[in-house]
Amino acid sequence: ALYHLRGERKYAEKVMGDMIDWIDTCPLRSLPDENTTPTEMLEIRRHFSGLNPWRSLEVGIRMFDSWNRTYDRLLHTDLMTVENHTKIVISFYEHALVLREMSPRFWPDANHNHYLHEMLGLLEIACRFPDMKESDSWREFAIHELGRCARAQLTEDGGQIEGSPGYHYGCLGMFFSLMELAKTYNLDLPQDLVARCR
Repeated sequence: ALYHLRGERKYAEKVMGDMIDWIDTCPLRSLPDENTTPTEMLEIRRHFSGLNPWRSLEVGIRMFDSWNRTYDRLLHTDLMTVENHTKIVISFYEHALVLREMSPRFWPDANHNHYLHEMLGLLEIACRFPDMKESDSWREFAIHELGRCARAQLTEDGGQIEGSPGYHYGCLGMFFSLMELAKTYNLDLPQDLVARCR
C-alpha cells in the first residue's frame, strides 16, 4: 500500500523480496494421488489444516486478499523480472492445486466461512490466469461451490449461520467480492446464487 500511495521503490523491493523468499523457503509438499495410503492421507490432511504456511485457509487468503493485489501492483515494474514472474505464477498454480484438492475435503458441506474464502481464492486464480490448463474446470467448480456456500451459510432473512456480527460482516464482504469478480471477469453466475446474495 505504501508503494502504491507514495511510489517509493524501497517498499516495492521489500514486498517483492518477501514474496520470493516465501516461495523459496516454503515449498509445496505432496498432494494426495491414487497411490496415497490412508496413513499418508491422514498426515497430508493434518499438514494442510495445521498451523503452517500451507494451511488451506491461508492459501485462500493469499490468493484472494493479498498476493493478487501485490501481483497487480508489481506486474509492470522492473522488479517483475522473468525469473520472479515465473516463480510467482508457478506458486499461484500450486495454490490452486491445494484449494481444489484439499479444501473440499475439509468442508464437504460448504458450511464454513473458511471454505467461502478458499473458493474465492480458487476462482480468483482461474479468472486471473485463464491459460492455465485447469482454469476452466477450476472456475466452474469454484462457482458451483460458492453457490453451495450461499445456500449453506446464508439464512432466508439474509443472516449468516454462525450468528456472529463479525462473521456476518466478513461473509457479506466475501459475497460482495464475488459479485465484483463476476463483473470484472464477465462471469455468468447462477441466478439462485445472485438472488440469495442480494
